[in-house]
Parts: sequence; structure tokens; C-alpha cells
Amino acid sequence: MHHSVPYMMTISGLAYLGSKVTDFRPSWTMLDRADLAGRMTMLADMRETIGGALKLLGYSLNTTDEGELVAARDVVIRWKKNLAKFENEQYKTGLASGEFFLVHGYSGDILQVQEENDDIVFAVPAEGTSIACDDLVILKGSRQADLAHRFINFLHEPSVAAENTEFISYLCPNSASYSLLSEETRTNPGALSAAGGAARCEVIVDLGAANAAYSKVWDEIKAAR
Repeated sequence: MHHSVPYMMTISGLAYLGSKVTDFRPSWTMLDRADLAGRMTMLADMRETIGGALKLLGYSLNTTDEGELVAARDVVIRWKKNLAKFENEQYKTGLASGEFFLVHGYSGDILQVQEENDDIVFAVPAEGTSIACDDLVILKGSRQADLAHRFINFLHEPSVAAENTEFISYLCPNSASYSLLSEETRTNPGALSAAGGAARCEVIVDLGAANAAYSKVWDEIKAAR
């Protein structure tokens, strides 16, 4: 792939119920809160969850250092004692319903369920986290390349980009669209976090053969009691 155009961004972080979680700090250390045991979840994603521990420890999300991965493994195993579960879907509805008080999840997902429960707050851990962007590409052999270019241009018209952001709650990284967002979205601390949090964040990259080290650590985390 030689070229791509960014479409929608998200950032992972911590979301919580303001009325249930006292003394919240925007930090991965929240997962050590024994008073929230059984009411917290983390993503069932080895790179995201091990990555949270790596960032807490001051390491890169993409480290291949065995000692750093072992240290992160031990942190996640410690957190696991306080978790209801690792999972990727029900954390959203569980937070909105009050089943969970604090969850690890994606900014867009959390903004969606804020529509159901305005007690939900999204925060970016001060130690850093992951940031991701879906991109638009055109196949080299496309028979409608001109139409595809025009569609991409359409999606990045500021008014269209703003409408898409409002509709799906993920952020189109088109700064010209930000002033067109509703006041509710612009003033939501989580809405533009993907645009403002990049300095503290990393993109998770494919580590090739080194991914096996993460799989080994993840298996050890899942097996731990």
C-alpha cells in the first residue's frame, strides 16, 4: 500500500460512572482499586490490555523486550483479580446499565452509550494508551478509481465529516470539521480525545514473529488465578 486517507480515529481509555467511582484519577492505576472489584472490565485484546500495563510501566506498546513483557504480564494478572471479565462488546451496555462501574474501552463506543446514560465519563490515562485510525484506500486495479476518489473527497467535506462524527461517535480527523460539530460534542472531554491525546499515545503495529511473545504472555494471563 502506497497511499491512504484517514477516515475515523479512536483512542482506548477508561470510562466510568461518575456517581459510582469516587476519587477517579485518569490513570491505569484505577484498575488496582479493590473497592471496584467485580465491577470493572478490560478488553479481551492482548495488545490493548498488555499495552495498558506497558504504558503504566513507562514502556512502549510495541516493545519486544522479554523483561518488559513479563513485568506487564504481572501487572495484568494483578488487575485480573479485580475484573469481572475481559471482553470487547458487553462492556458498553454493561456500563450504561450500571452492571459495571469502570471499563477499558474505545472512545467511540463510550460516546455512543453516553446517549443512554449521561453519568458516563471517558478519560485518557495520563501514562498513555493506544490510538488507531481506519483508513480509506483504492485498489490498484479498481475499475472506478475516479469515482472512489470523489467518494473519499465527499467524506472529507467538513460538513459530511462532522455529520459522520456525530452519527457514529468516532472522530473524523478533519480539523476543518471540528467547528461544525454540535456544542455537546465539542465540549465532551472524550469526543476530541483522539485529536488531542496523540502525544501520550502510540499506534499498535504488527510485530510479525514477535507477536508470538505477546500470545505467550496473554495465555499466561488467561491461565492465572
